[in-house]
Amino acid sequence: MRGRLPLLFTLLGAACADPAADGKVGADAEDGASDGVDAAGDGDATDGADGVADGADGATDGADGATDGADGATDGADGASDGADGATDGTDGGPDTGAPPPCLEGLQISALPDPLSGAAELALADEGALVWPEAPALTAARALTLRLSNPCAERLRFLGLPGDWVSGAGFALGTLPPVLLEPGASASITLSWAPGEAGAAVGSFALPHDQPGSPFSLRLEATAGPPLRLLLVGDGERRSLSEDYGLSWPVDGFATTEAHTDALQRGVCWGPPGFLAVGGSSRRLSWLSPTGHAWTPVDDGVGWVGDCAFGEGIYVAAGGFGLLARSADGLSWERGGDPGGEHLRAVAYGDGVFVAVGASRRMVSDDGLAITHDLSFPGTDLNRITFGLTSGGSPTFVAAGASGWVATSTDGGQTWLDQVVGGGNAHQQVVFTGDEFVLANGAELWASPDGYAWSLRNASTVIPFVGLGGRLWGAGSAGLVGSSDGGFRWSTLRVVDAGPGYIDGVMEGSP
Repeated sequence: MRGRLPLLFTLLGAACADPAADGKVGADAEDGASDGVDAAGDGDATDGADGVADGADGATDGADGATDGADGATDGADGASDGADGATDGTDGGPDTGAPPPCLEGLQISALPDPLSGAAELALADEGALVWPEAPALTAARALTLRLSNPCAERLRFLGLPGDWVSGAGFALGTLPPVLLEPGASASITLSWAPGEAGAAVGSFALPHDQPGSPFSLRLEATAGPPLRLLLVGDGERRSLSEDYGLSWPVDGFATTEAHTDALQRGVCWGPPGFLAVGGSSRRLSWLSPTGHAWTPVDDGVGWVGDCAFGEGIYVAAGGFGLLARSADGLSWERGGDPGGEHLRAVAYGDGVFVAVGASRRMVSDDGLAITHDLSFPGTDLNRITFGLTSGGSPTFVAAGASGWVATSTDGGQTWLDQVVGGGNAHQQVVFTGDEFVLANGAELWASPDGYAWSLRNASTVIPFVGLGGRLWGAGSAGLVGSSDGGFRWSTLRVVDAGPGYIDGVMEGSP
């Protein structure tokens, strides 16, 4: 009340000084006087005096009325003040104006390109499509990486069970994001697709979270193309070609059953110009075919060729007496290497170099002609070599040969670890499946994820020549055989015939 007293006094003073209020008091007095005259006229003096008193009372009542009016004005002012207080209280009771507004953008997802492609990151729209590049049927799984971004000022939480986020045959969740994504932060997630039979594949990806727009949904699309061609070669110009992973063999024959003639094909490789088979006995011979059906023979002079590989846009052949040779088209050859040196029996390309092995010798070439690194390992003859990028990302060469020797290098053939695997039996083949290395000596199969640690896979006479994922193709006592479980079990793809045996094989798209 102390704060309102001056206002009350001001209002009272204004009411007393108001001319309209003064006129009202005077009029009441005049009415009283008039009443007194009227009464005197009636001859009653007391009535007149009463009238005068009544007039004075009226004046007093008028003043009281003015006072009451002033009080009312004061009350009104108090009410106005109370109303203002109420308005203030209402404002104070409202939402905090410092809080951030609700985030309407929600989770943002974009597709990251292959680092080697040079393409830009692609923003994906909710309920849009994520499309894999076409891949051959039944080949290894392909992964795509997505970036998850939180543009909001509050943490984003992913919800649900990861196993429920992806659906569709062949599609799978690779890596998981964190449970919480901080404001302005990003994280990655991978989705994979394993090509099945040739044709279109459709799936879905729905990622639930606790922000507007949940779940973020994508349609998954992929197409499996025709299978890769599979070619096995051997003595007597033996060639068997399958275009459906061994279900049928449209090319399957040989030129002669006479062993170890110039019709001997010791190795085979593939490059964009086509399949290249190499061999010979007294002549350096090779045969080129774009599809594995029709072949063009090439005679490059006296000698023989042991194996070939494709990389850096060229075929490279390794052979007798230290031969290295290269060709861009598989038809015209340049010769290099170390003429007159130890025989080279196998060559592989990987990690930017060609590595050739043979009789107690291992050498490296950058261009397929000049030797950049030459090592001698007496008593460790190696007849086969392959290259693979292990699951840990290590570029690894593995070579195998006589007396159970296995040699492994992860620095481009500069240094090697040698060991005996399989009790000293000579190894006839080593292949990389994309997942692991598989070694065969005609009695056992051994497997290794890294080329160093080996475990017995199976007691088997099968010699696998080609691997792709968990699948293997090779030759056994029953004929051409295949395995879909890494060599544990084998099924016959074509029964044995009277033709010569197989020595090497390759899959289209492999070096």
